[in-house]
Amino acid sequence: MILRYSSEAKEAIRSLPPEIKQGIRLLLDELQKNPHSGKPLQRELTGFYSLRYKRHRIIYKPISDRKEIRIYSIGPRKEIYAEFTKLPAKGH
Repeated sequence: MILRYSSEAKEAIRSLPPEIKQGIRLLLDELQKNPHSGKPLQRELTGFYSLRYKRHRIIYKPISDRKEIRIYSIGPRKEIYAEFTKLPAKGH
């Protein structure tokens, strides 16, 4: 599957420390092979998944008919869900 990144996700990856960035990239490579490997989210985030790397989360949505995975947000668990729900175009 193809990975497509939001501008927020691209910026988040650029700003990560090198050791976290490397782990996130490995996790994203694995995600391409198994798009439903993350935890399905609930309530207003139904349809999205969360994948964990240490204290960081990747918020994404598999789009099976397009054979792509949209990466919406990447960041520390402490902030990621509140920040993600504020994004104007989540792609629901």
